[in-house]
Amino acid sequence: MLPLAEAGLDVIDAVVATWDDGAAIETFTLRSAAAPDTAALTEAVTEGLGDPPVSQPLPDADVGFDHQASPWHSVCEVRAPDRPGLLHDVAAAFDAAGVDVLAADLHSEDDLVIDRFDVVDRNGAKLGPGHEDAVRRFLRDGVAPRRRFGRRQGARRSDSQASARG
Repeated sequence: MLPLAEAGLDVIDAVVATWDDGAAIETFTLRSAAAPDTAALTEAVTEGLGDPPVSQPLPDADVGFDHQASPWHSVCEVRAPDRPGLLHDVAAAFDAAGVDVLAADLHSEDDLVIDRFDVVDRNGAKLGPGHEDAVRRFLRDGVAPRRRFGRRQGARRSDSQASARG
């Protein structure tokens, strides 16, 4: 979650759980040199709800998948050098790849983050090779905002221009 990094908060532990109806709960254990401005943090998180995912590239992330650890979901392990906003960037890559996180176990050792995610596709099934490739690609390259195609509002032709061109 980017507002945490912007507020100078370091995620040292997190627990995530989701349900089939899309509801989710997340808890974070944070470290900071000073007490955060909770009102500003609440406002930043609220304003960001519904925004499309955007992330920085993680070219040095090591990503592995295990489909035998559970009969119900795939397990994805991400190892990467720790830096502010890392968890946000991983979450954005999952979202862009069409992957839902059911649970997460996040740890850091020195400057290395070792995060384990229980994941499924949007239909609740284990991930296939296409989803794995997409996760790796979005982690490596980052997630850019989606562009909307079509005319700009001011570029629309008037009815007389359209009929004159036939």
